[in-house]
Amino acid sequence: MRYMFKCCRDFDQDISAWDISRVLDMEGLFKYASSFNRDLGNWNVSMVRNMSYTFQHALRFCGWGLRDWNVGEVEEMERMFANAKSFNEDIGTWNTESLENMSRMFCGAEAARMPLTNR
Repeated sequence: MRYMFKCCRDFDQDISAWDISRVLDMEGLFKYASSFNRDLGNWNVSMVRNMSYTFQHALRFCGWGLRDWNVGEVEEMERMFANAKSFNEDIGTWNTESLENMSRMFCGAEAARMPLTNR
């Protein structure tokens, strides 16, 4: 799913029912998809290893449903929410023990105001 919706500035369709249970790489999936703001809580991301740049510059995305994601296998989250100006979902319960790189993960995510812990 690497860069699947990159630069799709007007994209805001309901894709919550998609089966992504075998996806390993979501890098840049919604990068610059500035209108996207849908609930992705039903997505099974338990196999994903790379989420770098996934929501970078997704300006309207607030993060609905992400609190329920199982990210225990993810190793890369570099700039995942960078400049996602509206992102404010509480992801403080995410299991990040496999995480190796979260460089600039929230850089420019102005609305992000959640506690972050490692569980």
